Amino acid sequence: TNEINAQPIHTGTIIGCHNGTIDEFRPPKALEDRRTDSREFIERINKHGIEQAVTDAKTGAYALVYIDIEERTVNLCRNYQRPLFIMWNTGKSCLYWASEKEMLLFLREREGFGSFCLPESLVPNRLYTIKLGTLSIEESELPFYQYVFPEQNTARIIPLVGSITKNLSENCL
Repeated sequence: TNEINAQPIHTGTIIGCHNGTIDEFRPPKALEDRRTDSREFIERINKHGIEQAVTDAKTGAYALVYIDIEERTVNLCRNYQRPLFIMWNTGKSCLYWASEKEMLLFLREREGFGSFCLPESLVPNRLYTIKLGTLSIEESELPFYQYVFPEQNTARIIPLVGSITKNLSENCL
């Protein structure tokens, strides 16, 4: 990839990271060096909202985390083809996420990082929205496309990893 397509992708009021491949959003071969399915996904969220972007992503895989600067939210979602996990510290003042459970378990076992709850898998086709400064999570249903899954995609999977703390200041975005 190049600088234009490096993640996180920032377009309009959305900053996001996508793990997976969305077949409908793949660019033609001639544009692969300038466009990616991830960039297209994030741009569609910015232009049309998450529900329409997910509806348009009929086939493929996604674990997605994005910040909506205007709404001041962090949003997490996944479909059945990609995992996404969250893990709280025991005081519930910091939330971590990763698309590989092992990464959160590694953090949990490290000395000096505090104590943590066990990682939890996010339910597919649900949007988890966190209002910045509160760390309270709201859940809502997302549309999904009934799809017969092809053989397992053997493409290289790059994990999503991140965290958010309760003490985010008002001027962080």
